[in-house]
Amino acid sequence: MKQMDLFTPPVKMSQSLLILNHLRTKGSITSLEAMSLYRIFRLAARVEELRQQGHEIETEMKQDITGKRYASYTL
Repeated sequence: MKQMDLFTPPVKMSQSLLILNHLRTKGSITSLEAMSLYRIFRLAARVEELRQQGHEIETEMKQDITGKRYASYTL
């Protein structure tokens, strides 16, 4: 019996697929969530890729308590 290699990294998912899975399971995502959860720094670019693949993703602009605006994406 062959011993499992403990140093083999897990299968990597593309950033776009990570975002799509997050949207399907959680409902929405913001840039701050994408950075902290997945280390994705260009969420808008990944969302655009998903839109070009035919996914209908909506953008809602929100405002935090300091007045800074940010985008929240939903499927």
